[in-house]
Parts: sequence; structure tokens; C-alpha cells
Amino acid sequence: MKKVLFIFSIVLLYLLIPFSILAILDIMVSQKYEVDQGRTFIDINDRLSDSERARAHKKIDKLEKNLNTQQTIYTVLLLSGLTIPTGMLIYNSKRKKRTTLPNIT
Repeated sequence: MKKVLFIFSIVLLYLLIPFSILAILDIMVSQKYEVDQGRTFIDINDRLSDSERARAHKKIDKLEKNLNTQQTIYTVLLLSGLTIPTGMLIYNSKRKKRTTLPNIT
């Protein structure tokens, strides 16, 4: 049972890698098209009053902060998916080498 749980956790952690990469790319696209172009649209639009512009900029700033937080979380998941299972495999292989008896012939 321990071996199945160990292998399952390794596979699950390695599957975090492509998921995190896709999530980070999705967030980068959202930042480009929702934040950057949103600010450009607000600055170009002449029909908005100063208070409407301020509200719109505040809304976009809040969205940008939210996207940056999500990107940080997915970056941590990506790094965890890269380092933790590799460390677990290295530790397990060293532990197995220590516990095996030397072959005396």
C-alpha cells in the first residue's frame, strides 16, 4: 500500500507541471488582453468622464492584482511539481541503497 501511495503522489505531482504551465500561459494572455488593452481603451475613449476613468482604472488595477496573485500561486505549484517528486525519488533511491545488505561472495 505504501508503494502505491508513493507512486500515486509522484505521478500527481508530476502532472502539476503541464497544468501549471498552461495556467500561467492563460494568465499571461488574460493580462495582455484584459489589462493592457483595457487600459488602452480607457485612455483612448473620449466619452468617459474623469470619475468614470478613475473607476475603470481602479477596476483594472484590481483585476491585475488578482491575476498576479494567481500567477504567483501557479508558479509555486510549478516549482513544487518540479522539485518535490524529484527529491522524493532521489531520497527513496538513497534509502534503498542504505537498507540493502552488501553482497558478500
